Amino acid sequence: MAQKLAKKAAVFDALRQVLSIARPEGGHGLNDDVDELDLETIGKKVKPFRKRVAEENQFTGNRAYVKMISQIDKYGTKLFADPLTVKTPDGPMLVQPQRTNNILERFFRDVKRGNRQREGTASLSNWSSTVICSKR
Repeated sequence: MAQKLAKKAAVFDALRQVLSIARPEGGHGLNDDVDELDLETIGKKVKPFRKRVAEENQFTGNRAYVKMISQIDKYGTKLFADPLTVKTPDGPMLVQPQRTNNILERFFRDVKRGNRQREGTASLSNWSSTVICSKR
């Protein structure tokens, strides 16, 4: 069982590496500020990874890997979308949609950490009502 888990972790680490998100060697997990690469470069790295997982005997037929491939296929065009041109009063502006919600998740973790420190508690099991009802 541990060997299967280690193999899955290695594949997941390889996926994080090609997607350039939360690198395993960074040690910062989801708080990792990974170097920004252009989406075309990332997309070119994902294609061979996807192909390898889809074709290697050790992965084919395994439900977890089949699902991962289907997710890459389903969201690939969104993951590697070109920037959107937005009209602003100052003229057209390019906006790159986020590929992950890591930035938003990091923000909420920081807010929760601040509230835990302010309240002096180890957890905020009723965090939403604390934020909404707090008058401090």
